[in-house]
Amino acid sequence: MRIVSVDGGIQFASPSRPIQISPGSRSIVFEAAPGSGARNGVQKSFALKVEPCTRYFLAARRQLAMDADWSLVVDKTEAVPGCNIEDELQKAAVAANSQNN
Repeated sequence: MRIVSVDGGIQFASPSRPIQISPGSRSIVFEAAPGSGARNGVQKSFALKVEPCTRYFLAARRQLAMDADWSLVVDKTEAVPGCNIEDELQKAAVAANSQNN
């Protein structure tokens, strides 16, 4: 599974590389690899509340391996070592203000 876009901005990172997303409510488009019976990956948009200083491990879950349709699951989360929550919230607020101006 890979991230296609965050809040409308295209992401070019490879599926195996993590990307940093500012805390807050985000609209994220994911693309899951095709199921064993499908030819193309399926893209879906999800609203995700991103918490500061948290690493998310996300996965696509299918009812059957050959299904094209999938749902997003949070496999696990973990705290980012050395991350300061207040600093991250402040950076997110500054970034949001600069986008609104």
